[in-house]
Amino acid sequence: MREYHLVNENNVRYSLRDFQLKAFIPSLKGLGYKKNITFVKVGNYFKTDNSEVAQGIMSGTVVFSDYLNYRALVDFVQNASSLRLIYKPLNIEYFRDVEISSLSDLLEKGSTLECEIAIDCKSLWYTSANRIFEITSIDGESRYPLRFGYTFNDYNSGEVLITNNGHSEAELMIQFFGYIKNPKIELYQNDVKLYTIDFTKEVLLNEQLIYSARDGQNYCVFETGGVQTNAVSVLSLEDDNFFRLPKGTSKIVISSDTGLTNKITFTIFTAYMGV
Repeated sequence: MREYHLVNENNVRYSLRDFQLKAFIPSLKGLGYKKNITFVKVGNYFKTDNSEVAQGIMSGTVVFSDYLNYRALVDFVQNASSLRLIYKPLNIEYFRDVEISSLSDLLEKGSTLECEIAIDCKSLWYTSANRIFEITSIDGESRYPLRFGYTFNDYNSGEVLITNNGHSEAELMIQFFGYIKNPKIELYQNDVKLYTIDFTKEVLLNEQLIYSARDGQNYCVFETGGVQTNAVSVLSLEDDNFFRLPKGTSKIVISSDTGLTNKITFTIFTAYMGV
């Protein structure tokens, strides 16, 4: 059975398939995608001039068992500073950053209430939960989870092969856990180096360096004692510091002045046009 949830910035979920306690949406329109395409006529052939993804808009009817459940949904939406829609058609959860543009036309239908919902999409669909891996060094060894291919060169660097099977380039986040000094990330595809990120920073034990290359959320912060401070200045001005993972298989090489002495976490947000 398909599942729909709204989730706020605190990762609190609000089910849209729970008629008795919350709300129920039989189906959502707009789960696919639409492109804005223009053509140029060349003789009797129409050549694609420009093609880009249109902003997604979803809609549906929400059914409530009583008025208090309707108010609870309104309160959840209005009290959230950011919202994502979770859609689970089978066994994989797909996320989409959204805004609820309207909850309208509240009507009584026998013993139930119904209203129309309109959802403006701010991103493509993406997954992330199954794209997290860690690289750790234990007693002089580097160890990797087996669900990702890897090779190991020496005690100062390691490399990971990862495949982006989404419909577009994938956004990513990287967390360096101390102790590590001056970490470096290089991305290769077909043996050609495409990107380099140099971090000029010493990260002590119980500290983190967090890098985000997400659309609208490009940042680099240093965290210690639960307090985050801007650390963009540690990035090299010579590099294209914020990039996305290309489609297909890439090799990511990680190195530092101190070797891979603690945990490094990558989160890959695989993006899909339609699900």
